[in-house]
This record gives sequence, C-alpha cells and structure tokens, in this order.
Amino acid sequence: MWIAGQPRAVPVVVGPGVAKAPPLGMPRWGDGVMVADRAVYALHSDALDSLMSGLVDRVAEPLELDAGEDTKDAANLVNLWSELDRRHLDRSSVLVVVGGGSVLDVGAFLAATWLRGIDLVVVPSTLLAQVDAGLGGKCGVNLGHAKNRVGAIWQPRVILADVGLLATLPEEEVASGMGEVVKTAVLSGPELTASVKRLAADPSSTHGNLGTVVHGCLQYKAAVVEEDERESGRRAVLNLGHTVGHVIESTALAAGAPIPHGVAVAMGLRAETEALCESGATCAEVSSLLDSLNLPARSELTFQPEAVRDLLLRDKKRRQDEFVVPVLRELGEPQLVDVKLDKLIEACRSAMS
Repeated sequence: MWIAGQPRAVPVVVGPGVAKAPPLGMPRWGDGVMVADRAVYALHSDALDSLMSGLVDRVAEPLELDAGEDTKDAANLVNLWSELDRRHLDRSSVLVVVGGGSVLDVGAFLAATWLRGIDLVVVPSTLLAQVDAGLGGKCGVNLGHAKNRVGAIWQPRVILADVGLLATLPEEEVASGMGEVVKTAVLSGPELTASVKRLAADPSSTHGNLGTVVHGCLQYKAAVVEEDERESGRRAVLNLGHTVGHVIESTALAAGAPIPHGVAVAMGLRAETEALCESGATCAEVSSLLDSLNLPARSELTFQPEAVRDLLLRDKKRRQDEFVVPVLRELGEPQLVDVKLDKLIEACRSAMS
C-alpha cells in the first residue's frame, strides 16, 4: 500500500520476510547506518545486515539502542548525534531504523534533525510498532516524564512491516501491541473488530491471522494519515484512549514501574469509553474485546489528583481548560469532542487504584 504524504508518497510493504531483502524498486544510498533495538539486532542480525547491504554501498557500524522510555529521554540526544557524526553521515545518507516504538521514535527523530533531515527507512519489529508507531511520520523524545514533548513529523522513504519478526516477541510485547490493535479496530468498525475477535478466540492461529490484522490496521491508519498528515483535523481520532493512557504511562514511569504503551492505551481506552461514550452497547463491546485479549481493566498505580492534573495540563490536546478528545459514538464512528479537565481527571481515577 501507499500513503500520500509530503514531499512524496510512502510505500508500505507488509508480509513475512520483507526485512530480509529490499523490495524491487527501492532506492540505493552511498552511505548509511542502521539504528537498531539491541535485542532485535541480536536475534535477526543476518537478515538485517543483508537488508543494509541491499540498500547501502558503504554500511557504517550499527548504532544499537536499548528499548524503553529511558532511550527516549531528550538528554541522550547529544550523545546520539555525536555517534552519527562519528560515522561520517552526510545529507545524502540514510538511517535504517529497526525496533519498537521507543527506538523508532528516537531513530526517526535523529533522521529528522541530522543535517536538517536525511532519508529514513523504517522497519518496525513489534506488533505495536507495525500497527501504529511505525506509520505516520511522527517521531520525538521525552522531556523527563513528559511524553513526546520534543518531536517532528518526518516521513520515511519506505516502511517494511515484516510480520515474521513478530514470532520472537515476548508475551508482554504482544499484549502491548494488542492495545493499539483494539484501538484501531474499534475506530475502523465492525469488520476489523471481527478479525480481532477471531484472533482472540483462537490464539493458536495467531501467526496465521496476525498478518491480516496488521494489514487492516495499517490500511485504516494510512487512510487517516493521508487525509491529515499534520494532525490538524481528523488524524486526532488516532488519539483514542491516549489522553488517559499517557497519564497512566507517565505516572508509572515516574514511579519506577513502567507500563507498556499499548497496555496503558488499553486502560485509557476503557476508562475514556466508560466516562465519555453515550452508547452502553458500544461501551460493552469495547470492554468485552479488551477482556477477550486479557488486557487489564486498570492499573495498580495510586491515584494522585494533583499529579494527574499536572500531567493533563501538559497534554498537547489541551485548549485552555478543555481537551479535544476522540470519543466513540459506535464502532467505526469516532467524533472529536471538547472535554473538561475535571471529567478527564475522573476518568484517570477510574483507571488507577
């Protein structure tokens, strides 16, 4: 599939084995470096080295990063830029970024900022990244515990979503991905939601059905991003569950007990739907789907109203004392509504102990 974008459309290649070799028609670069999740590179180094050889004439030493929010701290940027400088990348070089959401965020931000922007190839290696974080061009880093306070929109030249990489995912990474899968499914409507239900009903068929679900999620997100690349309108529906989810994620990070992004989004999706959706049937449908995938209803975090208020006031969706929040009217029919701060604080309360 292709995503319309600036300055060019972005091809998205989905399927098993697509990370082993560049697809036909890919550009070739003189110089390049791979920015990779350390654990993913250890498991798939042969395939990833082969990919680099197929894309780049002179391949620099890989820049390996640990997964997780610590890697996304803005304080790391100077060292990371220095590592790129040591590898002598120029404006015609390419960064090939391989990993889950945190590594993709940092790697893409490095591409967006190095020499005012160089080419980027994205290889998402987790379910969460393949259905969400790897597509759309958003990238950024955290400022302390404030998520994604510094960032950019920088579209890759190509996205390679190799579902074969998902076979080595640990269970907690699959759960994190499923949070975003459910979010995208209920935004898309009954057809994709039914595919996710089939996945939940027969876990033994996960790898057979997962490609279909990933493709469906990517199709939905691609259509939204095409319509609103800069998030000035419709693209904000993709924030479903994220207002409360980001508060949970930031609170857990501050407490030294991180919660995976997709799991926090699942809790946020449930809390926001219960607090804001006017359709009891839709609310029950969302809760049932989350339960079928064993996604938790709430966190064990202690609710601290002032800390929650402070985190919400830093949210990018805030407009004075109101927030533009996506809410489901029914499956496949999200709408953007203005929600008061106090209402969101109560939704956060319901997602914590």
